[in-house]
Amino acid sequence: MKTAVIMSRVSTDEQAKTGYSLDIQDKSLREHCSSNNIEVVYTIKEDHSAKSFDRPEYKKFLEFIKKNKGKVDYLLVTTWDRFSRNTTDSYEMIRKLKGYGVEVQAIQQPLDLSIPETKVLLAIYLTMPHVDNERRSIKVKEGMRAAKKAGRFTGKAPKGYKNSRDEFNKPVLVKSDAAPFIKYAFEEFSKGQKSQVEILDDLANRGFIIKKNLFSLILRNTVYISKLHLPATDNEPALIVNARHEPIISETTFIKVQELLSNGKIKSKHPQYHTKKEELPLRGFLKCKECGKKMTGSGSRSRNGQRHFYYHCNNCRKTRHKAEVVNNSLHSLLSQLTIKTEVQKLYKEIVKIVFENEFKDKNEKLRDYTIEIKKLKKKAEQLNDLFLNGKIQLEDYNEMKTQLRMEIQKLEGVVENKNVNQDNFEQHLKKGLGVLRNLDNIYDKSDLNGKHKLLGSTFSEKLVFDGKKCRTGKINEAVSLILNIDKAYEGNKKRQADKKIDLSSKVGLTGFEPVTPCL
Repeated sequence: MKTAVIMSRVSTDEQAKTGYSLDIQDKSLREHCSSNNIEVVYTIKEDHSAKSFDRPEYKKFLEFIKKNKGKVDYLLVTTWDRFSRNTTDSYEMIRKLKGYGVEVQAIQQPLDLSIPETKVLLAIYLTMPHVDNERRSIKVKEGMRAAKKAGRFTGKAPKGYKNSRDEFNKPVLVKSDAAPFIKYAFEEFSKGQKSQVEILDDLANRGFIIKKNLFSLILRNTVYISKLHLPATDNEPALIVNARHEPIISETTFIKVQELLSNGKIKSKHPQYHTKKEELPLRGFLKCKECGKKMTGSGSRSRNGQRHFYYHCNNCRKTRHKAEVVNNSLHSLLSQLTIKTEVQKLYKEIVKIVFENEFKDKNEKLRDYTIEIKKLKKKAEQLNDLFLNGKIQLEDYNEMKTQLRMEIQKLEGVVENKNVNQDNFEQHLKKGLGVLRNLDNIYDKSDLNGKHKLLGSTFSEKLVFDGKKCRTGKINEAVSLILNIDKAYEGNKKRQADKKIDLSSKVGLTGFEPVTPCL
């Protein structure tokens, strides 16, 4: 007696169709086996699409066949589309099953596969479901695109919205309880003061958790300004259409967020090194003389209860200095970085000339931007006239209007950011020169954060304390240039430069070499 595995399969959209139910297929297959004296040794019932053979019940069947190789003669289905709707995969699977001694047959479309000509019919039987699948897929995509063109969001609602139906029983998005969190996230990011990670932390503290990669997609999604993006197709360009749901944020906020994302301006504000010890202002700015690694600092309490602070190297553990001695040495180094009154005047004039040239260039660019904004606004007015006169379609009007609005707002933002006030510059220059004249005094009067900013802007490399003095291999180029000009006034005192400033003898710094004739 021949043996067979019978397979019944339906997909989700076929369940309600007459003649497609699993029970009807199973009954028909069993009647066929009974009439032809075939023993049923295994039964497959699937509620799964036949686009591929990656189906749970079918995988179990393959395991059964492998364990019972040569013991099964047929795999029976009612029609070939119950076997598969993928032509290429079908031929491959038929060959694979033949290797296990199993012949595939459709009882309502029987074929003698030993006759070459019948393979033409097999190709037709297998191809028609494949074509039907592709046609159905095209119709679904066209339907979804048409729905989007009508302003209806298709698919699962994004964060901040939930799926609903309007009075016409058509799909529409409505705001969910998460909408205020999404609005907060956009508004905070648009300020340009917090990174995505920091905003995610804020949201988590408020009880709203989003994964980082999802949050990045949220910030770029036009759905939150009630606009839907339709990608380009072979027959149609990309479109942006007005949606039917309510926006969560304003277009102005959305555009600011996009500018910040594209420019990559938002960075984490977490400092690279943090300390609250006023007694250790150089922690993080010193490197070990012995091994070159960054030094740290800590306090220890003596037997009489007095607290003493030290800078030390945790890498080689060979260097340890009293914090008070090192701090005083730094004060001495800063006191040497000073410029004379006549040099200040010369530097101020040079910087003023440079600024005036840059200010002139910026004004010219601002005029160009202003002219461009006027042109775009004129185009927007003309676009309105074309639409009102019926010369362009609504979809084209919406897309072009959105693009023009975004371009105008972007240029207006650039103009606002580049609008520099010359009087403010004079104040900043005066303040900056005041800092250069009194580095040591300003350092002493600054809080810990101020001291760190001054050290970071003055010294390009870590400081080294040799037991007596703080030394550095390189200072900020601007400070170096000013001191270099100062030496030009010194005349015959050029050779005293190395004695005046404690620079490492291992590093040659151009700013402190004898001034060349060109300077």
